[in-house]
Amino acid sequence: MSGFVLLALLAAEPTMADGGASEIEDTAIQIAQALLASDVEKLTALSPSGFAFDGRQAWSQADIRAEWTRSLGRRPLTGLKIHGAEVVGYDEMVKRYGAPPERWSRINLSAARIAIVNLDGRALLVIFRKRGEGWVPLGITE
Repeated sequence: MSGFVLLALLAAEPTMADGGASEIEDTAIQIAQALLASDVEKLTALSPSGFAFDGRQAWSQADIRAEWTRSLGRRPLTGLKIHGAEVVGYDEMVKRYGAPPERWSRINLSAARIAIVNLDGRALLVIFRKRGEGWVPLGITE
């Protein structure tokens, strides 16, 4: 995983054929930009009810805001830059990096998609799911 930020995107379909890769990439970049800017309000707005932080789900916007505030306080990201993103499916992620951490075992990731965003060598895993016609963030971990 080193050298990349992993943004996992949980999709309704396990293949990349149904499109959405540019939407996934755009959302991943928005989250990365908000992280780098320490923009808790934007991160909270991008994180729906049930958003998971390292496998622990937060169900209210107040709890999500508090988790983002704690996360940003633990790992300052100032000075880092985004160096692009790549979207891959769950099987490709497992092939490259191994199975997800045990802390994610409560969440079914078998149909996940991953947007790998390079942030000056920092690794981060954010999980999304397809809801209706769009993509909704589901969680984040390193």
